[in-house]
Amino acid sequence: LEHFTPIKLALAYERYRHFFQLQTPIEKLPLHLRERLRKPLLLRMLAESYRDGPVVVASRGLTLSIFRRFFDERVRQRREQLFIEELAGEMLRLGQATAPIRDLARNDQLRDDLLNDDPDSAYTRLLDGGVLTEVTGDLFVGEMVGFTYAEVGAYVLARHILREGVAREGIVGVIGGLLARVRRFPLAWDIARTALLIYRQPDGFAALAQMPDVEPRQLVVESLVELYADEPAAASEMIKQLCQRDSDEARRTGLKAAYTIGPRAREIFLWAAAKGTPALRRVARDALYLIWRNDPSFTYDLLKDLVSKVGPGALRDLRNIIEFFFELSIVIYINHCDQQDVIDHTVDLYYELAKQRLHLDIINTGIFGKTIEDLLFQAVANAFSQPILDTIMMAEVMPVDQFFSMPEEERELLTRAAPLFDPATPLADHIGTMEDLLCGANIFFNLLGAAQLAIHAATDFSAAEPLIRDLFERLPGPGRLWVLLSFSVLMPHTPPAWAPLIEQITERMFAEHPDMIYGATGEILGQLDILLLPLGLAYGKVGQTMPVIELLLQDGLLRGDERQITRCVAGLAAVGFYHPEPTFRLLGDLLAGLEPASYPPSLVTALATIRTLHLDDVDVFMNRVGLSADFQRQVAAAADTELVRRFIYWLGLYNHVVYSCIYFPKIRRQMAMAAMDMLANARQPSEFIAAYTANVFRMLREAGFRLSEWTT
Repeated sequence: LEHFTPIKLALAYERYRHFFQLQTPIEKLPLHLRERLRKPLLLRMLAESYRDGPVVVASRGLTLSIFRRFFDERVRQRREQLFIEELAGEMLRLGQATAPIRDLARNDQLRDDLLNDDPDSAYTRLLDGGVLTEVTGDLFVGEMVGFTYAEVGAYVLARHILREGVAREGIVGVIGGLLARVRRFPLAWDIARTALLIYRQPDGFAALAQMPDVEPRQLVVESLVELYADEPAAASEMIKQLCQRDSDEARRTGLKAAYTIGPRAREIFLWAAAKGTPALRRVARDALYLIWRNDPSFTYDLLKDLVSKVGPGALRDLRNIIEFFFELSIVIYINHCDQQDVIDHTVDLYYELAKQRLHLDIINTGIFGKTIEDLLFQAVANAFSQPILDTIMMAEVMPVDQFFSMPEEERELLTRAAPLFDPATPLADHIGTMEDLLCGANIFFNLLGAAQLAIHAATDFSAAEPLIRDLFERLPGPGRLWVLLSFSVLMPHTPPAWAPLIEQITERMFAEHPDMIYGATGEILGQLDILLLPLGLAYGKVGQTMPVIELLLQDGLLRGDERQITRCVAGLAAVGFYHPEPTFRLLGDLLAGLEPASYPPSLVTALATIRTLHLDDVDVFMNRVGLSADFQRQVAAAADTELVRRFIYWLGLYNHVVYSCIYFPKIRRQMAMAAMDMLANARQPSEFIAAYTANVFRMLREAGFRLSEWTT
């Protein structure tokens, strides 16, 4: 049968959906699966498998059980089974998914059937049943034979290699041997994944999941996703077992599988929130935020479930649940605090938790008892105040204690800077303070200056622009970098006139400060590479192309400057996370001018970063530009929430500070400005955390536990 056109596929799928009572409309199927269903037999197999239910999608779209059933229904006779088993051995020996018939005919056990024209021969029956297919090779190779579907071939070859190799090498040895052949024998990846699914032993999954190499870990992820599509309970149990292993690699592998499964893995996420270690809960938090970006209702429903669990019956897990609730809800809010629906959901959730579940209106009254009240206070401190402190101090770049060891007279700069949170404060009157902040020895001063510069640039750019230009001219390289990074504001409505200024600053940084651009200095970019993000955001908000970034790439191509190309592609990771389509256009034009051997080494990480949120879009792009299957596997293996964690939290909090100081006077005065006094006077981090947490409780009580009062 000829392949369906997209229009004919839509019509055929609708007929199958009606006849087999499929519960999933075609538009809900991933693009890569729709492309595969253009083969009529695959569409029929899918419809038969999911009769009277939803279509469950695995990592490749169709699950192993579909192809196993297809094979078992068509390969029944013993002579067919013996023939296919011998053929599998030959294909593994040759390392080919399609083999020349004349080479196979040298095998005594295959020759008679291959050369027999009898319609009842094993070979002919396998051809007629759609298990095998013949293809025409070139003049030197002649006719060839292979499996009609790669998944069927992977299943047959996996069974063969498990029989031959597990007793001798163990499952890790078998999988390792297959992965070593992937670049020469692409089907080896599918064989390895299928072998792991057939083997089904938790210890085998665990051994591969905690290996330092990302490829076996990605194989485990894909296998668990596929297993979940067929057997959710078994896959969930394996994922939980990985998450409890004393191995960071194993835990991340388990959570990556849960994230890839998505909303169907609800129970796994609830379990991680209540029972997981702090590291596991952090990964779960980031995964759930990324799921929220595509499916807000799922994540909000999960947050409601967590709130409903708070009470006397959950004392053992109470602290974990509360901390996780705060962390996840805060991550969503700070990144999207300009959206009214986000504000409304957050207000309702916090009111339910604070007043109906935790009864914070009667805390410090002795009703709960000191132990419970201390636990609640500490949970809020750990999940709210501590992460805020670590983020604003950029604790991963510079230890927090370094700030608190500074003499109070140096920290007095914070008191001078506090008025700049108010956009009504004339920036011109405090330009000396701004210069001190941007050139300060402590990174918190730099970040504070950047945020306050953004507040004024977003509120009245015509007044701020000449001051910013003059400031840029006077500052040394590090201060200039912070001026550029100050425009990394996520809120969608910033002045369109930002773009020309950011273009000029970006070009000058490349021309005048290459040591900072390419990593010799400028430690912030080593932890948070947002060099091109200010420009990318400015372009993306107005729907433009990205001309200056395009010029930087073209200039690198024309001059053969691999360093500049690699640096720009690395910088596009952050841009693509927020604005994928214009980033794909830039990368597509770049790759069209390069041979695969010359692709920049930063390309894998850039695409992997974008893929954490835009999985299907990246896969479609990679197919469109012709990236090899091996390259695509490297991108999938490298994709991990760790790549975007700092975007989610650091940029999210930065965005919230800028937005709330512009639009929410209460938050500006009682949280941002008040925090400056607390930080200026605190002798150690715990002192600030205690004061800040107490301040939050006070604000909650004054607002009647409705956060909407903070935004009026």
